[in-house]
Amino acid sequence: MGSRSVRTFCFIAVMALLLAGCREKLTVDPELDMSLDREREQWEQVREILLAEAEKTGSETLPVELAAPFIPEGARCLECGILGEAAYLDYQWEDARYIVSYFPDGVIEKTAVRGDGGAIHSVRTDQEGVQLYKPKKIRIK
Repeated sequence: MGSRSVRTFCFIAVMALLLAGCREKLTVDPELDMSLDREREQWEQVREILLAEAEKTGSETLPVELAAPFIPEGARCLECGILGEAAYLDYQWEDARYIVSYFPDGVIEKTAVRGDGGAIHSVRTDQEGVQLYKPKKIRIK
């Protein structure tokens, strides 16, 4: 894996760990886009384009230009590619970072966090509602 892929993998792994262990009662941020309507409509096309490019180039990290049609207008794609069997888009929109994963079984997961370190929001097509997690502050020595 290239250094960008390693960074993305590490970011996703850290997010997953934070999501798994740090639940608190929090309020959904109404300014974050946690709807999956657009992602449901584009699931097949995103996977088709990203998987074809990954197969053609032999790379898991793909040119960010491929994501342009699939992210909100005004968003900036940070990375897109294939991680395991999932196609993913990692983008910044306004003051939040989003990672959307498109799995082969049709499941879509969107994770978002504001730049100020607020609650992590996560929504999946196979679950009800938005899950909220507040990372615990840790001291690194």
